[in-house]
Amino acid sequence: MSAEALDLGWSKKMGRFFGCAALLVFFVAGSGCGGGSSTVAVTITPTTATVKLQATQQFTATVTGNSDTDVTWSVNSVTGGNATVGTVTTQGLYTAPANALNSSSVSVTATSVADTSKYASATVTISSGATVTVFPTAGITLSPGETYQFTDTVTNSIDTSTQATAVYWYVNGVQGGNATTGTITTTGLYTAPSQIGASNTFVVKATLQSDSTSSGQTNATVIPVGAPTLSTVNPSTVAQSSYFEDVYLNGSNFTSTSTARVNGNAVDTTFVSSTVLRARIPATDLDSAVPAFIDVMQQSGVLSGVVRINIVAAAPALISTTPDSTTQGAGSLSITFDGGYYGSETIAQISGSARSATVINSRQLNIAATSVDVSTAGLFSVSALNSGLPQQITAGNFAVAPTDAAVVLTTLGVGTSPNAVAIDTSTGVAVVANTGSNSITLVDLEPASPTYLQKIGDPIVVGTSPTGVAVDNLRHLALTVSNTSAGSSVTVVDLNTKTVKATITTGLDVFPFAIGVNSLTGKALVVYQNSSTATIIDLDSLAVAATGQIQTTGANPQIAVDQQLNWAFVTPGGNGLVSVVDLNNNGRNVVSLIAVPSANGAVRSSGTVTITTTGAHGATVGETIVVAGVNDSSFDGTFAVASVPSSTSLTYSQSGSDTTSGNGTVSVASPLLNAGHFHQSGNKDGGAGRPGLVSSNSHEHAGSNG
Repeated sequence: MSAEALDLGWSKKMGRFFGCAALLVFFVAGSGCGGGSSTVAVTITPTTATVKLQATQQFTATVTGNSDTDVTWSVNSVTGGNATVGTVTTQGLYTAPANALNSSSVSVTATSVADTSKYASATVTISSGATVTVFPTAGITLSPGETYQFTDTVTNSIDTSTQATAVYWYVNGVQGGNATTGTITTTGLYTAPSQIGASNTFVVKATLQSDSTSSGQTNATVIPVGAPTLSTVNPSTVAQSSYFEDVYLNGSNFTSTSTARVNGNAVDTTFVSSTVLRARIPATDLDSAVPAFIDVMQQSGVLSGVVRINIVAAAPALISTTPDSTTQGAGSLSITFDGGYYGSETIAQISGSARSATVINSRQLNIAATSVDVSTAGLFSVSALNSGLPQQITAGNFAVAPTDAAVVLTTLGVGTSPNAVAIDTSTGVAVVANTGSNSITLVDLEPASPTYLQKIGDPIVVGTSPTGVAVDNLRHLALTVSNTSAGSSVTVVDLNTKTVKATITTGLDVFPFAIGVNSLTGKALVVYQNSSTATIIDLDSLAVAATGQIQTTGANPQIAVDQQLNWAFVTPGGNGLVSVVDLNNNGRNVVSLIAVPSANGAVRSSGTVTITTTGAHGATVGETIVVAGVNDSSFDGTFAVASVPSSTSLTYSQSGSDTTSGNGTVSVASPLLNAGHFHQSGNKDGGAGRPGLVSSNSHEHAGSNG
């Protein structure tokens, strides 16, 4: 073989080798272009759902075949949906629309973000959620050609408009029915077929026009024509003047349109079966004790025979009277008897004598009582009877309360210008404050002899111009206030020894006018003329315990104390609003803790004290505060706030050397309630004690113990 031939053969072999190699490389490269990926697929759960209007349904989408598993949600190809088809969130939560005329279905779709050609959809049927009920639910029975009015109710419907609750009427699935099944109008009036065919029971259905999935149905049964027969009535004897009487009629050929009649008058009738009717006889047909006659009439006018029912006299019943009492000499009045079996033959009596009476209904009777009937105090009989049964009387009592005028037992001469009085109810001693003679007079309310009231000893000298007096029934103390600008005092008199026990002057303001006492808690409250100051006195230590602020009073403030609540009610006496003061905890409400000395909690400099609190104190300029428990007790006392530099600092004036201290508490005293605003602040204590005096028009004071 020549060299050329060898060379040519080698070239061809190498050509085929490289060609195959190139194809192999291309195949490998082509296989590697996909990076090992697979086809993207989307699934949705659930795939079908029924959702009521405005209700929600959670859908879940799963994406496989790609690391990007995000989807875009849409309803009927609208991303996110809209008010017409419903909306869907980016998390797949579908919300049905608020309105949907006619039942409708929408498609909720999840589309892959990685490959928008891949998606999955779920079918959602939008339901109104309404329930349709057709009445009577037990069905009806008619004769051929008779008519009956069906009714329907639609419940659980979001839209209650006439359009949304309108229904279509069907008989055996045919809208409006036909000659074979009977016909029904758009308002539900059914007409039975004129002839009975192979079937005599038909389904009457009402379907919501706005939602064909919501419907209700009942049955109509058509029976052969036959004249009604009436055999018996049960019960056959009923009581005269009953409120009503239900009787059962037994016979045959009754239908749902059969009507019971009493003495020729139609009465309410309920179809039970073709052999039983229930009829309700009204009170108007039961007023006289004479027989009544009952029959049954078909819709065509055909009548049954007549059955007699006996109405017998019944004694009336008396349960109560309205009113059950009156005041002597009040004059004529109307008394209502509540009971039963009242009618035209009922006779009403007061103390055995007949009175004019008007029947309201068989259960109520109006009686006219004359002025003579109530001219004498006492308990009198009221009664009723049936003229046909005069021996059977029902009776009750009617009270006439006496109106005796107040009787003056005696008159006593006391001191000059007696102005106030209080009583120790446990010992029967009255205490009279004599403003003009600066004294109190004690009066024995239960003397052994003589039998009339008498003074006890001589008047007891107290402070100047006492205008108010209060008594502690447990400690047997009488407290008076001296109404002066100089030498204001509270005089405490021991009612056992009839001597002055203590005179309190420290801590009082000028012109004290009234005082009130709570014997249970041992607290007294003093208020002043034309002042916003209120002073609390401890009756055990006989010293001022606290000073607070109330609404500014007028010239004649007065105090009354609720001992259970431990509240004092202060009338302004010509000015301002009524204040309600809480006497618990000496009227203190902790505002906040005072900071420690290292934080300059209490600093006195040049007659001004600056208090720094650990929290917002909420105090206001002019408000009375109580500082207590400071390491340096010289800071303690009751002061008026001079300034409020910040929410955690306040100042007041106090003489003394410059110094720094800390710890302790700041308290505020002001009225619990100002009646007129009728707003009570929210005391954080929340318990029965409600410590503190809190202003109705001030803030709530937050503190560690508040």
